[in-house]
Amino acid sequence: VEGGSSVDIRVGFRLVQGGHIAGAIDSSGTTSNDPVVRAASDRAVRAVRQAAPFDGLPPELYGQRIVVNFNAQKACST
Repeated sequence: VEGGSSVDIRVGFRLVQGGHIAGAIDSSGTTSNDPVVRAASDRAVRAVRQAAPFDGLPPELYGQRIVVNFNAQKACST
C-alpha cells in the first residue's frame, strides 16, 4: 500500500483476569490526517479485539496497561 511504510501505531489496553480486555482500546493513529494510518489504526484495534481472550499470561499483567507497537517498516523489512 502506498504510504504504508509510514505506519507506526501504538495500541494500548488493559486485561482482566481470564485475559479479557477491560475498557476501551486506544490507538495512536485514530486522529491522524493520513487515511492509511487511520485504516491501519482501526485494523490494529480490531486485531487486538479478535485475539482476546489472551490465555497463559503471567498474572502480574492483569490490570496493567499493555502497549503493542504496529510498525509497518520493521514488520515488512526482510
